[in-house]
Amino acid sequence: MLQRLRDYFFQPKLRTADALRDFVSSQASYLAQRTSLEFSRNTFAYSHQYMMYQDSFLDEMRKCRWESFAALVEDMLVAVEGKVRPPEAKDAENVAAALAGMARAILERYERPAHRPGGWDDVLTRIAARLAQARLAPPKAPNEIAAVAAGRLYVLMPVHSDNPKKDRELVDGAVRFGFAGFAAKLFDALEPEPVRADLLARAAG
Repeated sequence: MLQRLRDYFFQPKLRTADALRDFVSSQASYLAQRTSLEFSRNTFAYSHQYMMYQDSFLDEMRKCRWESFAALVEDMLVAVEGKVRPPEAKDAENVAAALAGMARAILERYERPAHRPGGWDDVLTRIAARLAQARLAPPKAPNEIAAVAAGRLYVLMPVHSDNPKKDRELVDGAVRFGFAGFAAKLFDALEPEPVRADLLARAAG
């Protein structure tokens, strides 16, 4: 418990691929849960406590959290790629491939959600393609990267109000704000050289 609290307030340095994997997983999980819960609470208002006991809503909430988690893992790994990208084209290709493998390790670390009996292959293909494309262009700012997940999370929310414009603004603001916090922690804690070397070793192995 104390270790988790220390790690939350004082993020340890990220020097290995495994440490980076755990960091991305925990950050994506936290932001996915916070966004879906706060948005649903605000939308339902006084009926939120009632809805939280409805099986149909809880099923939709679980689906939302899992898919939001995957979308945020994708955006977060794109941000990581921009920080650990090697100058050599072949090495950059291998690092992107290793990060795609990290996405698989993150998503397949848990029991498959009920709504995904076939697994995450479609999402993993999408993540690999995006990382491969990202390495060919200058790294983007965190706010720009997060726009992708923000759009996806809006669609995934288990409930919407009768004001789509406001809904989009709320989800977009929550995701971008949370992603900015993730990026600040990442940029402060990440030690690119040892992580890059670890990723390249895994790609070679």
